[in-house]
Amino acid sequence: MPLKEKLSAVRRTAKEKSPASLASMTVNFFSALVKIVAGALGSSFYVIVNGLYSFAVGGAKATYFFSKKRASLHEEKRRKYLLLCGILTAATLLYLVYTLRLFFHGSSYGKAFAYFLEKYGTIFGVTLATVAFAELGFAIAGLVSSNREGDLLKNGLKCVNLASSFIAIALTQVALLTLNNEADMTFYNAVGGTVFGSACLLICAYMLFKYFRAAKNDAAPPADQKP
Repeated sequence: MPLKEKLSAVRRTAKEKSPASLASMTVNFFSALVKIVAGALGSSFYVIVNGLYSFAVGGAKATYFFSKKRASLHEEKRRKYLLLCGILTAATLLYLVYTLRLFFHGSSYGKAFAYFLEKYGTIFGVTLATVAFAELGFAIAGLVSSNREGDLLKNGLKCVNLASSFIAIALTQVALLTLNNEADMTFYNAVGGTVFGSACLLICAYMLFKYFRAAKNDAAPPADQKP
């Protein structure tokens, strides 16, 4: 399918299903680009890794949009749900590998990034914290709502949102600790990143549990056909 037709399909599906989530996906891709460029200019590989995570989250949301309209069968929904889980797991493992590396080598930010925080730190830190915790609140509410509705794909999207909010909080910690301390806070940033990255990994495990439970329920015979 040509790129133009694919983009049109995404817009149609998003309009029918979830305009707010389309905006969220667009923000993720834009945020990823900004973080990767800022990390490269600021000599901060940690920010680049965060950008790659945001890009993966955007990719997972794009997968949701492409799948939502076409996945009418339970089996197809499960496959797409598993794909969402796979994307999130791969991104989380990459994030955790880099975060654990900080315990032994490297820094969570470069000199250029530290200079930026010294100059714009208060505004930047408050903005990051506000967005991260707002995203966390919306993600939790969305996850609870999707569980009540029993929509497997929507549940996957909300799990992705929740994981994204955890990584945003970890980045907020880096900014605030760097802003308020002259000493190198890499160890504490590594601890925070590991905690929130592990929380994301637990979300991936939860998604796998949901996947296998859905597969088991779909494979079970209807109640009126049981012996």
